[in-house]
Amino acid sequence: AELKSREKYGPPDGMFADVFALRDTMKEDASFPLINADEFCYGERINSTIPLAQWEDIVQQYPDKIIDVYSIQLVRSIIGRGLYVLFLDWWYQRFPQENIYVICTE
Repeated sequence: AELKSREKYGPPDGMFADVFALRDTMKEDASFPLINADEFCYGERINSTIPLAQWEDIVQQYPDKIIDVYSIQLVRSIIGRGLYVLFLDWWYQRFPQENIYVICTE
């Protein structure tokens, strides 16, 4: 996912080309990798028995189990909550920290 994000959004002409270029010059970077998890990690529905690409191995390993997902968007939202920092890092790389205000609505 990191390489695909770099290919799409990084140098030479990507929307975050300057951010990727700056990060490449840093000797030690404590930042998380810039990953567009929604675009490159979740994937699309494979078929009626395999909801998402990353579950294909599980479905093949346990064919007697049923993974019946009513809402793929709901699954993405629940999983994505644990990955929110990956998305925020893009904003922190683009804008000064004092210009970003995060509100928890749960």
